[in-house]
Amino acid sequence: MAAEQYDLFGTATAPATATVDDYEAFVEKFKTKKTTDDCYTPKPVYDVVMQYVKEHCDIEGCRVLRPFYPGGNYQAVAYESNDVVIDNPPFSILAEIVRYYTRHKVRFFLFAPALTLFSSAHKNFEVTKIVTGATVIYENGANVSTSFLTNMWGDGAVVVDGDLCRLPHSSLLDRGVAGQCAQTLQLQVCQ
Repeated sequence: MAAEQYDLFGTATAPATATVDDYEAFVEKFKTKKTTDDCYTPKPVYDVVMQYVKEHCDIEGCRVLRPFYPGGNYQAVAYESNDVVIDNPPFSILAEIVRYYTRHKVRFFLFAPALTLFSSAHKNFEVTKIVTGATVIYENGANVSTSFLTNMWGDGAVVVDGDLCRLPHSSLLDRGVAGQCAQTLQLQVCQ
């Protein structure tokens, strides 16, 4: 027979019994949590973004780089003058990445979470913020409202552009892009 248990005030309490649900919750808290840094871009989504960049920016003859992958070090890449980074960086260090690329004159078109697109971390850089109204379903299943940052469009404007969402609805689903797209209000065109 189990010994009686008492709370802090001396009141008898029922003995605690662990359940399967308790154990699963206990084990769950030790699992590595997925963050927005673990949002790897599905190839069809990247292909749509790449096509958009080709249509809106002159990157012909440029070497397109994707330096963001597990264990990668974007600062160790030997960037050349004809390089352009079109990639989905770890969102937790996005401001650091933009600062580095701006300082080293590396051209970029980066995925960015819409939630922090206008944060103070990005306002001191001469980058264009491209608001798309797109929700991307990343490989880890995360649905992230995604926009973009680029230094290839001039002097830090804001562009609300639904071009990345204008594909037929079924194509959006096939490419991992979901949700309704904002009406286009182009405030500045690509230079």
